[in-house]
Amino acid sequence: MGFFDILNPVFTGIETYFLSWIPAWARVAIYGLGSGIVTMLLYAKFSNQDALTQGKLTSKEALSALRKLDPEAEFDVALATMRKAIAASLRQAKNAAIPALWASLPLIFVLVWLDNSYSYLAPPAGSNVLALTEPFVPLQESDGVHRTEGQTYSLTWPESGQIELKGLSGDLIISIPSSTHVPLIHKRKWWNLLIGNPAGYIDESAPISSVEFTHTPRELIGSGPHWLRSWLVFYFAVLMAAAVAIKVKFKIA
Repeated sequence: MGFFDILNPVFTGIETYFLSWIPAWARVAIYGLGSGIVTMLLYAKFSNQDALTQGKLTSKEALSALRKLDPEAEFDVALATMRKAIAASLRQAKNAAIPALWASLPLIFVLVWLDNSYSYLAPPAGSNVLALTEPFVPLQESDGVHRTEGQTYSLTWPESGQIELKGLSGDLIISIPSSTHVPLIHKRKWWNLLIGNPAGYIDESAPISSVEFTHTPRELIGSGPHWLRSWLVFYFAVLMAAAVAIKVKFKIA
């Protein structure tokens, strides 16, 4: 478990006990709505609203002076006016960027959990899932593991338990939980200190570095372009709408 995974049990509990009765798109909409509200309230809390309001007026005045600048004005005058306009814009961006960064950090916890929960469908018991190892190594075939015509293996997904991939000598390479629907399992990387892999990791001594599975992407809606059907687009659309509504309603600079 990585740092940004520590709230996963909380989100899982909320979904299991309070939101399991509503459709997936509605649950994602609730997460987006809550994220938008929390993000904008945190931004208002951490930002200097007086400085931002004054900075907006200063930027408008500087841009107005730049637009009204006489084309035949002295070079020094034109340069000073441009510097003033650029400095005002940069100052405003600085005043807004740091609070926005702090306000957006909590979103990472939500995004990590949503990615693990809503990106792919769990394979039904008895279905066949293709697995590709990197690099390719011969595996021991069994009732649930069969090599295809290429360099992939077909795995018969069990209802419960583990899927074991073994080398030809019988040595266990990796044991995969049947409950997982993560499309990639790999050896532990440095970034897993921040974001973990819920399916676990491949041992450092294993002859492969990763295993990729052909899990089915999860779609929240059944129509429209495929890129519009994922949780990510739907989540950010609701988040942005909620954030803008809060910003306008409470006149946040």
